Amino acid sequence: MKLTHKALIASLAMLSISAISQAANVAINDSNPNGTITISWADFEFGFIVNGTVFSSNGSVTVTPTTTPALTFSGSWITNGGAGATKTLYFVDAGTNHVRDILTVNSSGPAGPGTAALNGSFSSDVPTDLGTAPTGTTTIALTGAPQELVGFLGVPANLTFQVVGKTFSATVRSPINSDGSSLFHGGRGVIPVKFGLTIGGQSTCTLPPATISLQNTSSGNPLSVDESVYTMAADTGSTFRVDQQACQYVYNLSASSLAPGTYQVNILVGNTVIGSAVFGVK
Repeated sequence: MKLTHKALIASLAMLSISAISQAANVAINDSNPNGTITISWADFEFGFIVNGTVFSSNGSVTVTPTTTPALTFSGSWITNGGAGATKTLYFVDAGTNHVRDILTVNSSGPAGPGTAALNGSFSSDVPTDLGTAPTGTTTIALTGAPQELVGFLGVPANLTFQVVGKTFSATVRSPINSDGSSLFHGGRGVIPVKFGLTIGGQSTCTLPPATISLQNTSSGNPLSVDESVYTMAADTGSTFRVDQQACQYVYNLSASSLAPGTYQVNILVGNTVIGSAVFGVK
């Protein structure tokens, strides 16, 4: 079968695109300890635009969020095909529907090898609280690790898209020392367990629901202590109380029922331990 000159050129062009296509990448990091957001990209053959500024095919930009959205972006890459989609993802605190970040991506591409394009925006809860995720929307629990989103975004082929969201970290407060040196008398009656919270390295007074767990570590092999042993009448099961004025979690731990030994107390958001502390009982 003979190809016309025009058809031959088109075939060669298609083969060329297929041969050189490689995975483009976008990565957004909202876990920087100073509260900034970094967007990085690679292999966008036709350039990449961030907040209206045009960049080359590979690069990285760090911004301080002062508006909502904090980032707008767009770019084109060589693809093996795919129609694309318009998707919005809500990144929430683990075990809650409280929104920390919102990602919207619009993408389009050809039926076969060719050029694909995307544009989108990324919003952080700094400087504006983003509230809760609307009913029926796609939510993704923050893990503190890179999360691959291609399966959620429906973008054309030859693209990876990752987001690292804010991470929780809780630090114990007095009367329990952070170095594990605290020793309490069993007859004391109550040990106030207090934690402060940081998100992305920044202290916060927006405290999602959290629960407590306790382990006896005296033997070197941690043994869970049943909630009924340390719960007091003022407690609500294993749920921490929120002291909004002091921006901290508080739980009154019953010391009189604890055997002498070493204990580790944990604070959890959802099913994730975000902080712990060690103390002794004598």
